[in-house]
Amino acid sequence: EAPRNQIEELLARLWENVLGQRLQGQLSVHDNFFALGGDSLLAMQLLSRLRSALEIELPLGSIFRYPTVAELASAVEDALLTEIENMSEEEVQRLNRE
Repeated sequence: EAPRNQIEELLARLWENVLGQRLQGQLSVHDNFFALGGDSLLAMQLLSRLRSALEIELPLGSIFRYPTVAELASAVEDALLTEIENMSEEEVQRLNRE
């Protein structure tokens, strides 16, 4: 199954970059990171790239708890919503202007 939203698309691209040659064919949002050849070092790379792309910090355990693009995307969405909820009114207004 192909990515269904922007976060899944971003995660799929990050997985493809991190896993590189380990991927055989089309990546599904339901493929398991570790079944595709991922390991803890690659998981750290993935989360580092995610942090750079979205300015969001997820613990390493996230990829073990949510090992598919679809599951991790849901966790990312939750983290982003929490971050937005914790923003001041001024930060939200500045974000809306950008």
